[in-house]
Amino acid sequence: KIEHSTIKRKNQEKFSNITQLYSTDETTQLSLTSQDSSIFKSCSTKIFYFCCGICVIFFSLGRFVDIPKVWSNKSNQSKNEMIKSSKIGMIPTLLPTRFNQNSEETGSERGNEPNGPQVEYFWQYSSDYRKPCKAGGLCAVLLLMHGCGYHPTVWWKNSTGCHENNTCRGFSAEREIASYFAQKGFALIAIYPVENSQKSTKSAHCWHLNDRSHLSRAISDYYKRLETSFDRTPLFALGILNGAIFLGNNMKSLRESFDLKISAVAMMSTGIWHSNFHIGSFPPTLFICMNRNGELCAHNDETMIKMRRKNIPCKQVSSNPLPLTAEFFYEKGTDLTLKESVAAFVALKKEGLIWPKSCILLKDPSLTRYTDVYIQVLSAAVPRVVPRLDSLKGTESPLLQALKMAWGFREVTSEHSLEIYDWFRNHGIRP
Repeated sequence: KIEHSTIKRKNQEKFSNITQLYSTDETTQLSLTSQDSSIFKSCSTKIFYFCCGICVIFFSLGRFVDIPKVWSNKSNQSKNEMIKSSKIGMIPTLLPTRFNQNSEETGSERGNEPNGPQVEYFWQYSSDYRKPCKAGGLCAVLLLMHGCGYHPTVWWKNSTGCHENNTCRGFSAEREIASYFAQKGFALIAIYPVENSQKSTKSAHCWHLNDRSHLSRAISDYYKRLETSFDRTPLFALGILNGAIFLGNNMKSLRESFDLKISAVAMMSTGIWHSNFHIGSFPPTLFICMNRNGELCAHNDETMIKMRRKNIPCKQVSSNPLPLTAEFFYEKGTDLTLKESVAAFVALKKEGLIWPKSCILLKDPSLTRYTDVYIQVLSAAVPRVVPRLDSLKGTESPLLQALKMAWGFREVTSEHSLEIYDWFRNHGIRP
């Protein structure tokens, strides 16, 4: 089942009945001579500044007069009045290379901080979460941090009841990661950034400094749902690009100021560009790098030297490009059927976009000049999908993401799920 809970804020009353001051109806006509004109100018200047001062005072009162009433109104809200729940369905999860329905608890949560904006997060955990880890129950909580331009539902496959707006649009690598850790006894949580959620540019859904408090509240609420605590159930984090940068830049404050006791972190396709880490404030860190991005891999090597000097456990693993097969696009969860996947593979190979010996892509699909070539080839090979169902453009194109994964320069890969799990297991998971 999926539960969707809503924590509603009562509408804040706007108090606009500010007393306006009016001048008296009486008017006095002044007869000026050339001798007292200077005196009039001086008086008129003083009157002007006096009026400006009055306006500023009443404008300030208008902004602050309602604060005690608003706070009083919120303090009277009981927790039971704020929370309502309703069932809406089930999400199918994706096992590695195949789909499967299971009975995991999944859903989303929306809430409001006492004096902040709406916070939304998505969750998934086993129906046996009350059992101990060694008995197949809850072992840990995993915070999944997406990158810019993506949505927190990228970790789950789209399906009826996935979300109230049916917006789950996960790609194969993300779904495989989520499914892998769900099977290992991890309760998953993915949070919607609040600060940049409404932007339609490339910075949409990017993480902001102010999102630290939103993370803290959502995770605290999630632990209450799971009926556990940080002492009993460790918290781990997996970040991709901007999500990983956010974790790296704010880890100290998240752990010390916002009480998020992250036991270990995995950072995918990014690095740390500061030296503000210490053994008590920065957790064990695993870097996942793409070999095509050699500069970043080299930077992470230098960062790990600094971290080891401060006795912080760290490690880096890297990924190579993936060879294409006839079943590749079908197995990676695109809109192509198995037959269409074979047709797409044959067309790309015939066009010279695949190296015959190793079946590695020869052109970067993320570059515009080559994207147009891929669109031309695939629209002829699989016209049902390209460009009708998949435009091969943007972060919402499963086919483009599969091609970028094969090229070996996409920001996320499920190739190292086992290494990530071992890293977490060695730094916090209790039997």
